[in-house]
Amino acid sequence: MAIPYRWIIVAILWSSHVIYFLNYMMIGTLSPFVQPEFQLTTAQVGLLCSAVTIGSLVSNIPAGMMSDTYGAKWIMVVGLILIGCCEFAISFFNSFIWVFVFLIFVGMGIGCNQTPANKAVIMWFSQKGRATAMGIKQTGVTLGGVVASFLLPFAALYFGSWRYSFKLAGVAALLAAVLIL
Repeated sequence: MAIPYRWIIVAILWSSHVIYFLNYMMIGTLSPFVQPEFQLTTAQVGLLCSAVTIGSLVSNIPAGMMSDTYGAKWIMVVGLILIGCCEFAISFFNSFIWVFVFLIFVGMGIGCNQTPANKAVIMWFSQKGRATAMGIKQTGVTLGGVVASFLLPFAALYFGSWRYSFKLAGVAALLAAVLIL
């Protein structure tokens, strides 16, 4: 029995949510590694965590408007590419301010996935089944947090630097963009 295509769409949306939330959790899960290298105060770590939220806040409404114009798929792809490129760039920075700025861009990429993914569910599902599809999609956020809290510190310990975790998460975002295409 073939799986209806709309459920494949949900699986792809779910995957993008896992990846974008893994990236959302980067600083929080890696702060024990980043803080000593940059000699950050706890307030500065908090600012870095807030940077992602600021970016998402700024981009959610424009991402919804662009999704209405250009389609959810393209906005999600652009968002994931932005996340991937910024995470990879952050892995090379040695400055608090540049990490902060690029984490805002990461958040903007995340905002380009939240609203368009909701639009995609609305497009592919009638009222019957829409809430179930939305619920399944949203579990990707929770799983992304679980994966981030396990995988990212593990990668930092294994490779000896938090920078490899950022590269890994960046590559994951770029692969998710390819999956959506």
